Amino acid sequence: MLRFSRKEGIFIIIFVATLLYSLGAILMRKLKDVGVFNTQAWTAVIGLPILLSLSLATESGQVAQVMAMNSTGWAAIFYTAVLSSVVGYGGMNFLLKHHPVTLIAPILLSTPVFAAVAAIIAFGDALTPRFLAGASLTMLGLAVIHLRDWWKKRQIVGELLP
Repeated sequence: MLRFSRKEGIFIIIFVATLLYSLGAILMRKLKDVGVFNTQAWTAVIGLPILLSLSLATESGQVAQVMAMNSTGWAAIFYTAVLSSVVGYGGMNFLLKHHPVTLIAPILLSTPVFAAVAAIIAFGDALTPRFLAGASLTMLGLAVIHLRDWWKKRQIVGELLP
């Protein structure tokens, strides 16, 4: 059996999640006759039993925690189930179906940076040099994508003009 350190395990999980999301985005572009809400509904139908099974296998006291949940907990569930999943992923899937991936990718790449900035503002999370380095690398990557697209468009326009 393979054994990984905690850091290696985290890296593998992030890598596999990124790979699977990328494959999902590619497949989403190919679904022409399936509506966004149908896709979201089937994702929920398939995901719910899997996540419930994982929760039952790895956690305890879930029913008691749900019964004791306050309005903040229910608001978090509503946000996750409706706003994040239906609006967020539904909107992203809509964009992926109707626009080139190169136009949508910068939105996906910038999401962690804006989420971290929101956590710093809303919850007082620490602004560390590591975060600043990661955010800078992400923004540099976005700049490279943007400048590449801008340069290509400029070359095309230059070829069309006499």
